[in-house]
Parts: sequence; structure tokens; C-alpha cells
Amino acid sequence: MKVSNETKVGALTVVAIVCLILGYNLLKGRNLFTPSHTYYTKMSYNPGIAVSTPIDLDGFKVGTVTGIEMTQSAHSEVIFEFTVNKKYKISKDAIVASFSTGILGGNALKIYNGDINGPLFNNKDTIPAKIELGMIESLTPTLAKIKESLTSFINKLDSTFTKDAQKDLNAVIANMKDITENVKLVTMETNAIVKNEKVKLDNSLTNVESITKNIKDNNVDITASIKNLKKTTDQLAEADLKKTVDEAKKTLEELKKLIDNVNKGQGSLGMLATDKKLYENLNSMASQLDVVLKQLEKNPGKYIPFKKNKK
Repeated sequence: MKVSNETKVGALTVVAIVCLILGYNLLKGRNLFTPSHTYYTKMSYNPGIAVSTPIDLDGFKVGTVTGIEMTQSAHSEVIFEFTVNKKYKISKDAIVASFSTGILGGNALKIYNGDINGPLFNNKDTIPAKIELGMIESLTPTLAKIKESLTSFINKLDSTFTKDAQKDLNAVIANMKDITENVKLVTMETNAIVKNEKVKLDNSLTNVESITKNIKDNNVDITASIKNLKKTTDQLAEADLKKTVDEAKKTLEELKKLIDNVNKGQGSLGMLATDKKLYENLNSMASQLDVVLKQLEKNPGKYIPFKKNKK
């Protein structure tokens, strides 16, 4: 069967219209292949909410905004039309709220659902709404108070700096300038001193390096000399120590021999130490000699005759 060109053109036209309708609804956030309910809500105009803005329910995207209509009220209210997937139930005590999606802006609609076991909203119903403050909006009153406090503090600080205080501050700044100049002069003088002494320091370092090199070159000879000196010292120490020990040993032997002789009564010292009678005789003789010396001292003429001088 042959299809005419008119039929082909008609079929393509129908397909194009269907695609146009589907695309238009997709752009508006509607999904024709997913059954959904349409709801409305009324709130103050929010420029951050537009067609295809997502609808949030318990953290999940359940629908989109499909239309916005301006009302004639004096409060600049608008009516938002949005669709929600048919499988999600919305209770009669639910509330729709606009909220900020980020610090830099962006808004969306959120449904605070209630008890879904009770009465529910039906298709085409209007759900009450409220506006939630975003992060920036909630901080605005606090920022305003901080601004007022800072302004007051700056004004008080400015009034505190009288002419006398400014004069003192200028004097302090001048002193700081003088101190800076003095530090600069001291630095220059120090650099000059270091420059003048650099030659001497270089010579000293050269001499130290030369001495170190000589020690390094003669390290073997120095080590040998130290070893020889140590050997000689050890030999002298051993010789003196041996001689001293021998002499001490000899002296001890002689002393022992002398003590043995005394104990045996040999020699004068031995006889004196061991003969009691000899000791007693010597003691008696000493007593008698002491008496004679006293009488001699008292009456010397009795014992020593003196010759008379002739006239």
C-alpha cells in the first residue's frame, strides 16, 4: 500500500506537536508520564522562586513549580501553582514554606507535612504558606547591632583623642623616628668596625688553618713521640717504684731483726730492756748522783779546795 506525501506530512506534524507539548511541559516542570496532583499556595512575592523551582518534602524532590500568578492585593502576594507526585499524601495541617538553598542565594519551596493518617489535601486545593528566613536574613538584625556598637566605639575613641593626646602621640612618633636614626648610625659604625677588623680576622684564620695543616701533616711523628714519651715515663715509674719497694723491704727486715735482738736481750738496748736489776741499779745511781749535785751546788768548798792568794 502506497502512503501519500500528504499523509506523511500530517503524521510528522502530529509528532512535532506532541514533542512541542511534551517539551513545553517539561520546561514548566511537568511530567506527563507521572501522575501528579496540582496544589496552590499564596505568599509574598519571592524573586528567587520561578517556574520549575523544585518542591521539597522530607528532603526529597517530589514536584516542581508550574506557574506563578500575581494577585491584586496591596501586599504584593503571588499564587504559586505546583505539582506533587500523586503517591505522596499531604495532610490538612501541612504548610508550604520558602527557604534559602545557600548562602549566596537561591530559594525553593518546602512542604512541612503533618499526620498523613488524618484528613488530606485534594487536587487543586490551596495549602497555607509561610516564609522562612535564610542564613543572611537571619543574621541581618545581629549584623545591624554589631554595626551600631562599632560605630559607637569609634565615635568614643575619636572623642578620646583630644588635642593633648594627639600632641603626645606625635611626640612618641618623633621619638621613634630618632631611635630609628640612632639604630641606623650604630649599624653603620658596626659595619665599619667589622670591615676594618676583617683583614686581621682573615689573617688569624689563615694562621689557624696553617697550624692545623702542620699538625695534620706531622700527625704520625707526633703520635710516635707521644708513644715514646709514655713508654719512657712508664719505665721510670716502674724503676722508681721497684727501687722504693726494695729499700722499704730491706728497712723492714733490719727493723725486725733489731726488735728480735732487743726481745732476746742482745746488745745494750736489749740488756737494758730485759735486765730488771740493771734498770734498778741505774735508777739508784741516778738518785745518788742527784743528791751529790745538790750538795755540791750548796757547799762547793767542801768538795773542791780553793787556794788562798798570798799577800
